[in-house]
Amino acid sequence: ATYHIHIEGYWLDHNKSGLPDYSGIYFVFRCVYNSNANTADIKQLLYIGQTGQPGGIRNRLVNHEKYEEFQNACKENELVCYATSEVPVDDLDIIENALIYAEQPPINEELKDHFKYDESTTIKTSGYNSGLENKWFVIINDEVATISVVEEDENNRQF
Repeated sequence: ATYHIHIEGYWLDHNKSGLPDYSGIYFVFRCVYNSNANTADIKQLLYIGQTGQPGGIRNRLVNHEKYEEFQNACKENELVCYATSEVPVDDLDIIENALIYAEQPPINEELKDHFKYDESTTIKTSGYNSGLENKWFVIINDEVATISVVEEDENNRQF
């Protein structure tokens, strides 16, 4: 199966009340915020999660159980920031597993060692995907193959 993930972002930690209320996948990064330019320089993907619950991503991240780990991962002058992607509830598990398996975020504990689906799966991301190592990839028999595409540098993105 092939899935296209359009990533929206970024939200700084203190602006997370503005996160969307849809079901989907969320990405937690450490970043350096430039207030003069209103941009973020994404430093590292920390965590990938999902929710299909009422209130969506906003409610899931307001009191996240790993919030302290997100904060502790930030270095001096860095902040926690978020990106999101609206995903149908039926596709959440396979997309989350594929992204975690391919990206190996340090704070995720599960789904990093094995892709639990037998079918080959293609994930193509767009939008605010500069913090991802694998923007377009295929998983076949537990192997991740990145599809290389020449794109503009999107490390500094507007909020």
